[in-house]
Amino acid sequence: MTQILDTLSVPNPNATTLTAQTFGKFSTASGSDSGIIATCAAGDSPDGVIRYGTDGVATLDYDGLLQVTAGGSIPAGSEIKVGSSGKAVAISAGDVPCGKYLGGSTASTNDVIDIQFYRKGRNNVTASGSATLVGGTVTVSTTAVQSTSIVKLYRQALGGTAGHLSVGTITAATSFVINSSSGTDTSVIFWEVIN
Repeated sequence: MTQILDTLSVPNPNATTLTAQTFGKFSTASGSDSGIIATCAAGDSPDGVIRYGTDGVATLDYDGLLQVTAGGSIPAGSEIKVGSSGKAVAISAGDVPCGKYLGGSTASTNDVIDIQFYRKGRNNVTASGSATLVGGTVTVSTTAVQSTSIVKLYRQALGGTAGHLSVGTITAATSFVINSSSGTDTSVIFWEVIN
């Protein structure tokens, strides 16, 4: 499942050297003032995920639910960072994550995995998780939610008859409600609270 919210395509003399579904960053071509997209090295802070890298054009997706290649075993629900060759690896203690693996089982090396990318320069994701709708609604308990929070919802797995998703009542520091316009929606919903 990919839900791309923002994409940037740029002329890129190095496009033929890029691998799709790896982390990328903006760089400067040698002797040029124009920006190009380059594959991230291990530990880099990525600007997005490379989607295309051929024919002299590179496309970098940088917001939303994206797909990236795993560089090793990644447990379900783990936060991730950039590993070698721009692939995703599970974080270690003290690492700064660049996203979260959304799969329900452990990913293996070279699996293409769904992630929630943590875009640079945005408010921080305070909490995230998934919840299953029952009869088109579910209450999510989290102390992270405030009356001023932004709550983002993404359909992770379809169940029942899908409806339009919305956030219902927010009880500060306690919970929020996810509603579907369909009373028979039993989908799994990935959510994130941004403060």
